[in-house]
Amino acid sequence: MLLPPGKLSEWLLGVVLALLAGLIAWLLRRAAVQFLSYDPLRYGEHLWQRRLIFLPHLIGAALALFLGLTQLWLGLTGRHGGIHRWLGRLYLVAVGAGCVGGCLLAVMSMSRALVWASGFFFMGCAWATTTGLAFIAIRQRAIREHRDWMLRSYGIALSFVSFRVFSKLLDLWRLGPPEQRAPALAWISWVVPLLVLELFLQWTRLRSLKR
Repeated sequence: MLLPPGKLSEWLLGVVLALLAGLIAWLLRRAAVQFLSYDPLRYGEHLWQRRLIFLPHLIGAALALFLGLTQLWLGLTGRHGGIHRWLGRLYLVAVGAGCVGGCLLAVMSMSRALVWASGFFFMGCAWATTTGLAFIAIRQRAIREHRDWMLRSYGIALSFVSFRVFSKLLDLWRLGPPEQRAPALAWISWVVPLLVLELFLQWTRLRSLKR
């Protein structure tokens, strides 16, 4: 359990996660609503030709975003019962679909957008790796390691949100030519949050060693 004991901490975590869920739902509605209509004009030629790869990626990634929120609540508040375990298995499947689809789409785009596609390809690799290590850790009953790897996994999943946040910041600050921002965001959107999260995890681990 990462939270300090007490109802107030759980309440604050619940508020933060609820706000994050609302933000994710709003962004998904803006980004994915066009794909609810199974129409070539909605998808565009590039995605329509790859729809059998794109749709599992989209559904898996979206499902992982909401499952991850629930798992964060259950895990950080110490509720490690059957629901947490079954939702964890479902999260594993959702991440698998999201990673496989995302990596395949990235590989198909590398010949015409190497920097952009390689950023998303390695993000998929990192997401699969962190999730896989979280699964291995819990199989070995290494609870703290499982928690830390799951936080890393969900931090990468949230690149869907951070991509759009950083995009707005780059536009606001007018950093770099507009045509260079999307390739940069393919890396910034997951590397920067993962770095910040890693610093936080190592800081909390060092603090616990002093006690």
